[in-house]
Amino acid sequence: MNRARVSDLGRALRVLGDYSEQLVPATATSEQLQQIREDLQRALGLVTDAGGAAHTTKCRQHPSGAVEPGTDGGCLICLQRQGLAAKAVAGNAPAEAVASAIEQLGERAAVGLYGGHAVARVLNAAHPRRAVKGPCA
Repeated sequence: MNRARVSDLGRALRVLGDYSEQLVPATATSEQLQQIREDLQRALGLVTDAGGAAHTTKCRQHPSGAVEPGTDGGCLICLQRQGLAAKAVAGNAPAEAVASAIEQLGERAAVGLYGGHAVARVLNAAHPRRAVKGPCA
């Protein structure tokens, strides 16, 4: 049973229950009946989904994704991303890969993939700051 869909089904049934108070025979319109039909079809679909298999992962972004071996429902996709970021922090990320990610995806996405240290290292290598000479230099 897919418990995530059961809560969605509960919400859909509450919406349908509200129609019992709103629908008055003397003032009912075809638009109201069409809306009820659509909400009933949505609820029927949720009943079918709720009876299906549970998601394979505990991940909200990738609920039907692959499970990381050795974990209790850990998302393979997210754990791989975290692993890439951890490698980058440790200094193992190739500068070319980080530079390519910055160019193609932007700095924010590159930080998400490789970590802030790797992105800063590549940006500083591309645009080194000039040394500021003080009075003692």
